[in-house]
Amino acid sequence: MTLFILATAGLLAFQAALGGSFLVLRRSAMLTDAMAHSLLPGLVLGYLVSGSRSGPEIIFFAAVSSFLSAYLIDFLSKFAGIWFEASTGFVFTSLFSIGIVLVTALGGNVDLDADCILYGELLYVPFRYSYTHSWYDLLPLPLWNQIWVSLVWIVFLILKWKQLKIWAFDEGFCRNAGIAHNSLRRFVLALTSMSIVVGFDAFGAVLVVGFFILPAATAWLISQTWRAMLLNSISVGLISIALGYGFALVFDWEPGPSMVCLSGFIFVVAAFWYYTKKSGSGFRPTH
Repeated sequence: MTLFILATAGLLAFQAALGGSFLVLRRSAMLTDAMAHSLLPGLVLGYLVSGSRSGPEIIFFAAVSSFLSAYLIDFLSKFAGIWFEASTGFVFTSLFSIGIVLVTALGGNVDLDADCILYGELLYVPFRYSYTHSWYDLLPLPLWNQIWVSLVWIVFLILKWKQLKIWAFDEGFCRNAGIAHNSLRRFVLALTSMSIVVGFDAFGAVLVVGFFILPAATAWLISQTWRAMLLNSISVGLISIALGYGFALVFDWEPGPSMVCLSGFIFVVAAFWYYTKKSGSGFRPTH
C-alpha cells in the first residue's frame, strides 16, 4: 500500500518538475494555480456525463477546462491588452466560482464535494481500482493515470528537447529561428493540464500547485544549467515525498500536506543559502 502511494506521488512530482520548470523560466508559474482551480467546471460536467469520479470523461472534460483557462489568460493578456496578473485573476476566479456553484447546486446527491477537490486524499489511492477483471487491476487507477501521462512527458522531451530549451529561455530567438513556439507552449500547457487533472483527486488542486512551483523554484536557485535545473527539480520533489511521507507516518500527519511542507522547507533553505552566499551560481531567465 505504501509503495502505491509513493509511486503515485513520485510520478506526479516528476511531471510537476518538468512542467513547473518550463513555467518558472517563462515567469508563468502561477498559471498552474489558475489551471488547477479552473478544472472544476469540467470536472463537474465530466461527472454528470459519466457518473464517476475516475472515468475517462472526467479526465477529458477537466483537462479541457484547465487548458481553456490557460488559453483565455493568454488571449486576454496578449490580444486584449490586459496585464497577465489581472487576466490570470479574472479567469481563475471566474471559472473556479462557476465550478463551486455547480458543485454546491448538486448538493448531497452526488459523491463530489469542494473539500475533496481542493485537498484530495492520498491515502485512498491504494483502494481505487478499475475493477475490469483484467491486467489493468494490477495497479490502482490513479497510479495508471500517472504512468500514462508520465510516458507522454518523456516522449515529448525526447522529441522536442532542443526546441523546448530554446523556447524556455528566449521566445524571441525561438520565433526568429523558425521554431513553432506557439505549438510548443500549447503542448506544454496541455500536458500540464493533464498532470494537474490526474493529480488533483489524490492531492487536491491546492497541493498539486505546490508540487509544480516549489521544486522548480528551488532548482531555479541552485542550478547553473538547464539539464541541472530539471534534475534538481525532480530530486527536490522526490526527496520531499520520501521525507514528507516519513514524517506523516511518525507524527500521524496527512501525507500530501506533509510532502508539500517539506518541499517548502527545502525552498526556504535554498533561498537562504543563495542570498547569503551570493555566489551567483543560480541563473535567470533571459527574457
